[in-house]
Amino acid sequence: MAAISFPWTQRTETLSTGKTYHFVDQLPEKANEKVLLLLHGFPDTSLGWRNHIGPFHDAGYRVIAPDMLGYGGTDKPSSRDEYTPKKISEDLSALLDLLEVDKVTVVAHDWGGFIAGRFVLWKPERVEKLVLLSVAFTAPPKQYVPLEYIAAAIPSYGYHVFLDNDNSTPLVEANLDLFLRLMYQNFASTSPTSFDFFPAGVLEGVLKGTAEAPTPAPLAIGQEEFDYYKATLASKMTGPLNYYRTTLPRSEEDQELAATFTGIPASLPVLWVGGDKDPVASPKAVEAMKALIANLEVVWLSNKGHWITAEAGDVVAKKVLEFASA
Repeated sequence: MAAISFPWTQRTETLSTGKTYHFVDQLPEKANEKVLLLLHGFPDTSLGWRNHIGPFHDAGYRVIAPDMLGYGGTDKPSSRDEYTPKKISEDLSALLDLLEVDKVTVVAHDWGGFIAGRFVLWKPERVEKLVLLSVAFTAPPKQYVPLEYIAAAIPSYGYHVFLDNDNSTPLVEANLDLFLRLMYQNFASTSPTSFDFFPAGVLEGVLKGTAEAPTPAPLAIGQEEFDYYKATLASKMTGPLNYYRTTLPRSEEDQELAATFTGIPASLPVLWVGGDKDPVASPKAVEAMKALIANLEVVWLSNKGHWITAEAGDVVAKKVLEFASA
């Protein structure tokens, strides 16, 4: 496997929550209070920000990019209950305490975006601005809705039902190359078109071999990144998949938030950026988000898929810096 250039300062520290986190902590040349906290999604690591840390650092920001819980050099608890947004918010706040950082602009992609959307509710005093990539903010629901009901109403959640089951772990690990090729495919590709694994039963059937093996679209990331993720995640998918297995405990937390939630106030500026070919970036969800966030800017990237951090890295970095410095 070719070595990947990742020249940023990295640390591994045990937090006051008892968890050990591995993270990038790249200091600016001149000390200041401008800090970006970058939260990756599934199935990624802090490496996913490797093309952004440089521009952010060059613009004078301190850049903190953890391997999220379950990934890379960070702890990998086996219990799904450790992966709820509230518990991870406690970890992130403890990380900022360790680094003596009061407030940050959070930039988050995919599952990191969902965590960030709850971090601003659990720890509003820690967030100056919020950037969500690909995944829209959703309000905390007032009651528990089983994942099967959600998938029936929103077919793109069908594969969540499969990943929610502990039995999916060995199947994913045994077919990791195909699984990652499906996850990291370029959803904007037209030759061949991307494979729709989202509906219920499709992904499970493909991995079990009971459905015809698809020809995934070209990768949205480079081959060296793909090889890195494949090596890093080999036999280590329990942690990453646990995010999909938090529906019930997450709901209990959300009901606590919902009791007082009235929307994201104008005092917290929010930027959302997504690709118009991303099956995860639902226009309906983005429209609904506008009613929940008082100070929201929405940017659609033409002919881009889910992995906009790779497909449009320069554009994303520019948008983030413009927003953060405004």
